[in-house]
Amino acid sequence: MECEELLRLMNHYHASVRAYGKSVARLLDVPEVEFDQAYNLTEQTLRAYKASRMAIDNHRKQHGCSARLVTSA
Repeated sequence: MECEELLRLMNHYHASVRAYGKSVARLLDVPEVEFDQAYNLTEQTLRAYKASRMAIDNHRKQHGCSARLVTSA
């Protein structure tokens, strides 16, 4: 049986990974005057990514959810 909360957390994790990747990639193209601001944003997205990963780990420990989710094809 699929856990809706784990699915929600996994979707949030996926979004945070994508946001972090985009933020890191942007650092290569950002003008020098905007670099510090972009770097700080990248650090924020990294913290969000780590927090979402921790939320999944905590949920799985507390709820006993499987690492594998059943998804419809």
